[in-house]
Amino acid sequence: VARLVRDEKVGGSNPLTPTFRRCSAGFFVRRVGDGASGRAFGSCTAGSDGTVYVPIGFWLHALEPADGSIRWSSPSASQYLYPVVRPDNRLVTVAEFESLQPTKIVALDAQTGDRLWEQSVGPLPEWYGGFSPDGRTVYYGTVGSVGEDPACSFYAIDATLDGEGCPADLDGSGVLDADDFFFFLDLFASGDARADLTGNGVIDVNDFFAYLDLFAQGC
Repeated sequence: VARLVRDEKVGGSNPLTPTFRRCSAGFFVRRVGDGASGRAFGSCTAGSDGTVYVPIGFWLHALEPADGSIRWSSPSASQYLYPVVRPDNRLVTVAEFESLQPTKIVALDAQTGDRLWEQSVGPLPEWYGGFSPDGRTVYYGTVGSVGEDPACSFYAIDATLDGEGCPADLDGSGVLDADDFFFFLDLFASGDARADLTGNGVIDVNDFFAYLDLFAQGC
């Protein structure tokens, strides 16, 4: 059960260097930056593996779930907002915002923070993005103006990486074989969201047949 604890800054004079302290209940509280960016913690998120992603100003920090230690920190020339994590925890996307400039959606490697790809979208990111259940598409919304007309836009962005051109190769071995079929059966039996191939929020026989179709298509 989460509970509020008093937050204290522990050491560290550099506003870009996060610091943390342990709580008596085994949780950690981490202060990232000097508090100058009020939107930092308002747009943090966590992956299914527990990794916490915190944007503050021109940095995105990935924090380890066990103790809050920094896995990596990724700098940007623009402000980072609204990170979301792909279901397989392979990458995290984040909006890169600069006033009067097109917003970019940037994908970072979840393990290293390396930049994988970027896509320009509308003027101002307004909502958290979200991934499709199979992790192949990420969605973001923006607000702003097109000429003199106010406009809201919704973007669907291809989030696949090089080497991910075969959706039936679930174990990522580069070979489509029985191991992939049994991998899907395990996902299906456990109710894993990656088995929801139809994207309707329900894992049922339609998803099973959808995978059979993918498997039959080959790579």
